[in-house]
Amino acid sequence: MGFGGARSALARGHIVLVALVALLAPGAGSIAQATGESAATGESARDAAATLSLAPSEGRSGSTVTASGTGYCGSVLLRWDDNLPVTSGYPDDRGNVSLTFTVPGDAALGEHTVTSTSDCGGTRVSFAVVNPMPTSTAPPASPPPSTVPPPPSSMAPPPPTETGQASPGASATAPPAPAETGQASPGASAPAPPAPAGTAAPAESPTSGGAPDSDTASTLAQYEDIVKREVQSGVILYNPPDRMRVGVSNRIEVRITRKLSDQLAKGLQGKAGPSIDTLRVGTTMRAKLEGKEFDIGPVGSDVQELPSTGYREWRWDVTPTTSGTHSLFLTVSVLYAKYSNPIEEKVFERKIDVAINPGYSLRVWLSNNWATLVGALVTILGAIEGYRRFKRPGEKSDDTVLDPSKELKNVP
Repeated sequence: MGFGGARSALARGHIVLVALVALLAPGAGSIAQATGESAATGESARDAAATLSLAPSEGRSGSTVTASGTGYCGSVLLRWDDNLPVTSGYPDDRGNVSLTFTVPGDAALGEHTVTSTSDCGGTRVSFAVVNPMPTSTAPPASPPPSTVPPPPSSMAPPPPTETGQASPGASATAPPAPAETGQASPGASAPAPPAPAGTAAPAESPTSGGAPDSDTASTLAQYEDIVKREVQSGVILYNPPDRMRVGVSNRIEVRITRKLSDQLAKGLQGKAGPSIDTLRVGTTMRAKLEGKEFDIGPVGSDVQELPSTGYREWRWDVTPTTSGTHSLFLTVSVLYAKYSNPIEEKVFERKIDVAINPGYSLRVWLSNNWATLVGALVTILGAIEGYRRFKRPGEKSDDTVLDPSKELKNVP
């Protein structure tokens, strides 16, 4: 084939290629457009699929409500009136979530909103705050008339005793004095043994340990009275993060109050979203944060007095020391001066995913193994110097063999 034929074939191929591109380009654009629309539709459908229901859907302030929903992923946060976080949690593998929260104690009567948010979107539902049901003031019903027959008269003759039989001449209504004194009346049979009198004495004596049982009951009643007087329902807010990094410090805060209010979640220093839960509180509260794989530094005292209004705050600086999934344990206790142990206690556990930090790990390894590393470097340098000194005598002997003056004598 000549140059002209090759050029003609190349032109025909170019025309065919241009035609194919023209035919496929609209289809490709349609496919891309359809794919984008499908993705957008799927994402909007995912957002719209989030549902939420409240049980009950109305109640008084301070009551407990269970929120159930579907179509969620990641962390789920519930807010009261789009402002106050009331609880948070995580859905299961199918996107279903069930959370419990407490209606704010200062919530006004009427309709309020509960808003859910997550990585997959959220929704909003209504909750009605109503007055508590009035207690019934009707008098208690009178008891029905008793149909039990009256007890027998005290003048009835006593039952016959096992101590013996009466004498033939004795009257049927004779007093039982001879039987009690152990002496038979004239004409009566042999006197009865004193066994009944002997067995009656132990029954009348106090039982063994009677006084300690009374003291124990009194102590228990006193303890229950203190718990009833000192302990009541309250609210706790805490904000441990779900993820940390080895060697990086995180501020964790705990706030405890008797009544939930909008001020509880304001001004937090920690970066993680807060979780809100219920617990029993008292006048003297103690909060302790513990975890084996964390360096935990408390900021302030772990024992504080809880006022009737407002809240008390505990803070810690927490630094993970190893990577992996580790648990932080928050123990909240109600203390009373008379008892060495808490009168009420609750433990909260949060699992933390700790990521690897190569720079921090290298610094820790160097700080823990610097002596070994220096020793290894000294050994290596000593070996290099010894090798250099060992090679020098051999190099001189080679110079003697290759003496230039001897080589010049052989030159003609």
